[in-house]
Amino acid sequence: MTMLEYVIQQLPYHAPLLVVYLIGVIISLVQLGRHPRPAVIVLVACGLLFLASVAALLAHGYLFGSVKDQNLGFEAFRRWQVVVAAVVSLLHVTGLSLLLVAAFVGRKGVVRDDAASLGSRGPADGPGV
Repeated sequence: MTMLEYVIQQLPYHAPLLVVYLIGVIISLVQLGRHPRPAVIVLVACGLLFLASVAALLAHGYLFGSVKDQNLGFEAFRRWQVVVAAVVSLLHVTGLSLLLVAAFVGRKGVVRDDAASLGSRGPADGPGV
């Protein structure tokens, strides 16, 4: 199987996530004027996730093509698969972490006094009632 054959075969499985990442890029570009900081973070996160997924797809295709062409032995193939998986996992963790940060950046916390945070229970109600 050549690299191109592998990519074409695997693309339908990767397509839903790639579409979601592209939608995230588009939404963040639309929201740049209204919410600049979170939009930029989401833009970077979705761009990173998209690039990581495409890079993984291409890297795996290259590795499988190299094995077929006898340019790469099993042990070297296995080592490179581990390296690709580790790098892609690190990129995905970074992208997902940025999305979590974007959800809360620039938000103002609600200030409550102690009575409001405890609810309307009084001392006569007892614990847990």
